[in-house]
Amino acid sequence: MNTPLSKAQTSRFRKLRQRKYREELGLFIAEGLRTVEQVVKLGKVRVEAVVVDAAQNDRVISEIGTLLAQVRVPVFVADSQVFADLCDTEQSQGVLAVCDIPPEMDIAALKSLSGGFFLATDGIQDPGNLGTLYRTAAWFGAVGILLGAGTVDLFNPKVVRSTVGAIGVLPWLRMDLVDGLGILRGSGWDVALLDVGEGAEELGRGGFAPKSVIVVGNEANGISSDLVQAGFRRVFIPGQSDNVESLNASVAGAVAMYEISSVL
Repeated sequence: MNTPLSKAQTSRFRKLRQRKYREELGLFIAEGLRTVEQVVKLGKVRVEAVVVDAAQNDRVISEIGTLLAQVRVPVFVADSQVFADLCDTEQSQGVLAVCDIPPEMDIAALKSLSGGFFLATDGIQDPGNLGTLYRTAAWFGAVGILLGAGTVDLFNPKVVRSTVGAIGVLPWLRMDLVDGLGILRGSGWDVALLDVGEGAEELGRGGFAPKSVIVVGNEANGISSDLVQAGFRRVFIPGQSDNVESLNASVAGAVAMYEISSVL
């Protein structure tokens, strides 16, 4: 496990900090000990390589070396400066994995599903929120995640870290939500927007259909006006609005997904 990382690999992997190169090369980076461990264990995405900081090699290998050997993942060692150049974090944990971006679903596959729920994100911009929403959706058994306009790249390093290794578990699709959710509604999917505006019904009061989509809006502005005007059902989470203005987007999404999962 002491194969040096080549200059060509270094150049290629360094590019993955930028979205355009992630999309061009079809690769993303997962950083951190627990994240790499979970990605390798779950096996939902192909791991092209694991790269270890030479200064932390002994510690990393003592933690996950047996696992890496069992699944036969290629492991490379880089000096600390090179490793730091590959990382998005300032204080790394000494290990990262270079993984294939899984292919997107298509709308036909969504329409054909017999049941379950999707999480849809309408302009979620904070990587931590998107990663937490993704991990929570996986926990509650979502059948996929739909990424609307303005949503941060799912394979952004901060998003991937926030999933803590769950990345790849959920099928995913980028879409224009007005059009895409309209198509799903026409195929029998119940679409519910998390929205505190006038006319929204209390979460859970109207129930959920066997095929449901819950939509979480932008952290600052909530659900986009285009989606509201499209006439989708709107639901709100009751609480003490005199004390706080609103729930964090990932917390609101978690509450809604728990409610849906408990009745489907």
